[in-house]
Amino acid sequence: MTNSRYITEPRFHEGPGVAISVVFDRAEPRDIATVVVIGRAAGRPPMAANEVDAELADRAGHAFPVTSRPQGTLPEGGGMGVSVNARFRFRVEGGDPAELRVRYAGQTYTFLVKEAA
Repeated sequence: MTNSRYITEPRFHEGPGVAISVVFDRAEPRDIATVVVIGRAAGRPPMAANEVDAELADRAGHAFPVTSRPQGTLPEGGGMGVSVNARFRFRVEGGDPAELRVRYAGQTYTFLVKEAA
């Protein structure tokens, strides 16, 4: 189930050999689930969950607690290993989400989080 309450700007980031996007899978008053989608070249080996991390923060930069993060090998999607999906869940306390930072392959990709129109 995709939640249309939030969107990100930009819609995706491109890095060395990858494209990273975020889908808000579900949002409840205090709980937000996201899927970080990492598009990469076909034929790459499976990706371990500890190769990607995400942090959701409010306008002041305070990170919300992570209540669930992926473990093991990340599931692949798009056929032939074209993308991997990393699911993160955050507990929203004290403010609205404003920024999602994704760390992958030594790079940090920052997404602004906005209310969908």
